[in-house]
Amino acid sequence: WSISIESLALAVVLQRRDWENPGVTQLNRLAAHPPFASWRNSEEARTDRPSQQLRSLNGEWQLGCFGG
Repeated sequence: WSISIESLALAVVLQRRDWENPGVTQLNRLAAHPPFASWRNSEEARTDRPSQQLRSLNGEWQLGCFGG
């Protein structure tokens, strides 16, 4: 009979029981990255003021649904 690689990998994960170990915090975590922000010059970056080009998308939206 044949055992797939996927079932073996699943068996290993189930055997480790990482979800019960509070010390496991780094599995499948993305690396830290800088915020997605830009500034016009280094002075604005140092003061960390938001760009004047930044627009908030909070508020009332009027969306429509069109059937086909």
